[in-house]
Amino acid sequence: MAIVRHAAQGQIVDIEIGRRPPRGFRFIGLAHFRQKRGGDPGAKRAPRPIEVTRAEFVALRWAILTLGASSILSGWAYACGPAPISNAPLDELFVLAIFVLGGVGGPFWLAVGALAPEPLLAGLAFGLFAAGVLMVNNVRDAAVDARVGCRTLAIVAGPRAARTLFAALMAAPFVLLGAMVALAPRRALWLALGAGPLAWAQVKRLYAEPPGAQLNLVLARTARTQALYAVLLGLGALA
Repeated sequence: MAIVRHAAQGQIVDIEIGRRPPRGFRFIGLAHFRQKRGGDPGAKRAPRPIEVTRAEFVALRWAILTLGASSILSGWAYACGPAPISNAPLDELFVLAIFVLGGVGGPFWLAVGALAPEPLLAGLAFGLFAAGVLMVNNVRDAAVDARVGCRTLAIVAGPRAARTLFAALMAAPFVLLGAMVALAPRRALWLALGAGPLAWAQVKRLYAEPPGAQLNLVLARTARTQALYAVLLGLGALA
């Protein structure tokens, strides 16, 4: 899933770099390769190579180390630590922020040197699916978690509200897709709509099934929905 997500993210980064080449980098990716071969009708010449200064390289290295260390610290805070975030009502929100900032927004900023709405929206969409996976997990384990003192969102909200939240988490990425299509109308990002039927099927199944081991299939298929959405979004960015 991480490979698929970064593949889709990488195409968005490549497109953005093709539009606004960052100072100090010689970058040749798929979008530039197509531009060089004349695949992009609006292209007149290949991007010129530029040197990167030592100070910029050192700053970039520390930024990469900081992003990596923050990711490790976030994982520790989520599952371990004195008060694991996974046992609190904010675990879905935490994972959502990690996807937007650490999973997509941060790497995009490292590559381009600036932020843009498209990668942030893509990261938010991926994060919403990840939060949906967590919601299914917490609905499944609500009874056991409550006995050991956990206060997940599924426990705090209750079974009915948790299922409604899951439906919203599954629908929101397709709403965001409309914004991404509007921002990049020449790209076939609408291909990600192909993940819609699979997402809707998981919503119906979560409403139909009681909490328990039978929700493992919903959990796995929700993760597959995220992967399919990412693959189709990446293919649309290539088109």
